Amino acid sequence: MSLSDNNDFKLPIYYFPDGNIVIRCRSLADDSPSTSVHFRIYQGHLSAQSSVFSDMLTIPQGNAPDTYEGLPVVEFPTSPDTMADFLSFLYDPGCVMLYTRGNDLLYFRRDVLSGGEADLAFKLLEVIVLADMLMVEPIKRAIIGRLKQDWEACSAQHWLSNIRTLNALPSLWFTPEKFFEPASALHIARRFDEALITPMLLFELAFRHPYLLYNESPKFQVDAPLRARWDMVSLSDKKKVWKLWERILTHIAEQLPYLRIGRKASLSECGRQGSTECEFFFDRKVDSLYTALVGGAHPLYFLESLKLQGDTVVERGEYDDVEICSKCGSSWDKLLDKLQEEVFLIAKHFSTILDQF
Repeated sequence: MSLSDNNDFKLPIYYFPDGNIVIRCRSLADDSPSTSVHFRIYQGHLSAQSSVFSDMLTIPQGNAPDTYEGLPVVEFPTSPDTMADFLSFLYDPGCVMLYTRGNDLLYFRRDVLSGGEADLAFKLLEVIVLADMLMVEPIKRAIIGRLKQDWEACSAQHWLSNIRTLNALPSLWFTPEKFFEPASALHIARRFDEALITPMLLFELAFRHPYLLYNESPKFQVDAPLRARWDMVSLSDKKKVWKLWERILTHIAEQLPYLRIGRKASLSECGRQGSTECEFFFDRKVDSLYTALVGGAHPLYFLESLKLQGDTVVERGEYDDVEICSKCGSSWDKLLDKLQEEVFLIAKHFSTILDQF
């Protein structure tokens, strides 16, 4: 049987003229007939990478084997874009990402494993599933290795540096699309390699909006709440990360009085002796920290936003400013640095005892 109609499509980049076997995948659209997408490749190359694929070719196909342009066809129950990404790992280290727009298939070259792709786990989930099914371990290792690098951090400041690099901006107030999405990474970890469950993966998931799904938050809203694909997280893991959320908020709440005490203890070094402006400012900052955390703010990012980082004039009200001396500003930043690292250590310890809950 030979298939050839208006809904056939040859993906040029993986349709080699001298290939000796055709892979067919079907692209399904809600309002149009399915499109058959064909990849003409080399049987020997794929068989060398996958014993499963090699065995598939030895299965008898009956009296009328499926053919396309005179070549045998193997049909895969996966999407064309997943197959294109899978083949790109075999043929092109630059990795071709394929997208569909109705019945039009668009492709472009992009090295997705070089870093900087915030939603990598979700975009390559089906690729790693296909690689697992065909037992192509190098592809699995490459994707998981990249995700481990994305989610690894040895300190709070290391993680904040990673986020700044990802966003390519000096500030921490960016659109949510520029943050790593943790739920899909946890899903891959539970399914393929639990070594991917790092402290920051759990921490980030714990402080995503608990009800707002990843695609439900308005885009390009600077102060939009960070979100996650909660539908990919098991109920058991949800309970665990919420316990981490509770532990971290409890710790910060317990430290708020000590922030005030620590600030007052260093007032003897204030560069503006006799002035109450520095003390007033820091009391106000502690109050705003409490209010923000109760309102669901992300601890690491909000603590970072409270740092003065050398600024000496900070707005206090609608019509007036209050001048903060550099010595008090430096002392305040050190207190926040310490609190950030304590929060990171809680997440690090929690990740080692995660499955005890």
